[in-house]
Amino acid sequence: MAENFGRRRLIAHGALLAPAIGLGTFGTPASADPEKPPARSLPGTWAVDISFPANPEIPSHKGMFACTSDGILTAASNHGANPGLGTWRRTPAGFAFVLRHFTYDEAGVWTGHMHIEQAGAAESATAFTASGTTTFVDPQGARLGVFQSATNGVRF
Repeated sequence: MAENFGRRRLIAHGALLAPAIGLGTFGTPASADPEKPPARSLPGTWAVDISFPANPEIPSHKGMFACTSDGILTAASNHGANPGLGTWRRTPAGFAFVLRHFTYDEAGVWTGHMHIEQAGAAESATAFTASGTTTFVDPQGARLGVFQSATNGVRF
């Protein structure tokens, strides 16, 4: 009988906490109050500049990142009309992300993809910087080049 009472008690207390958990009151990454600035966290939307500092002949890209609180990263850039998809995770120093973005030529023929791996940190609630590598890969999987890349983001 004591075991049943313990389960009932646990269920009753769990039922009281469920709405709070469902509403995200525990550990929300950013404020929903428009008067209050967002926390220093990556989830949200960002206007980004992606550059190749050591290789100025590679054109920089302007784009948008959308980062969800569960680690999904969606990207769009002026480099192509298709989105890039990836994941991000928190690290002790900030965050890291991996992103794949397909590339096409002027005729719309698939030319491969960019594989981007970077690590960075939020400089404030509205800005981040990251750096790492971008690997250009052809449709057969051959690496065409690995280049140092940098991303600067401003919360959108």
